[in-house]
Amino acid sequence: MEEKPKKLTDQEVQERLSKLKGWKLDKSKMTGFPAITKNFWFKDFKETLTFVNKVGEVAENYGHHPDIMLYMYNALRIDIFTHAIQAISEWDFELAELIDKI
Repeated sequence: MEEKPKKLTDQEVQERLSKLKGWKLDKSKMTGFPAITKNFWFKDFKETLTFVNKVGEVAENYGHHPDIMLYMYNALRIDIFTHAIQAISEWDFELAELIDKI
């Protein structure tokens, strides 16, 4: 990863979003900053936690961390934005792609 990410333009964000399945532009539920977000549903609580732990491993290995909100026993929302610039960067889309491979 580059040392300081560049904020993507609105057009760049929309172009990148069009290539991802299920991700959308919204405001982070935690901070209110623009973020790319996706909701996930699972069969039970154990499967939900297993997914969260896998996301944690991917994020830790990548060095970029999403906000994860578990809001039901079988559902969660992931918000990704670059905290350092309080905006959306290329890092966020790269992390979303990695999460989608889980």
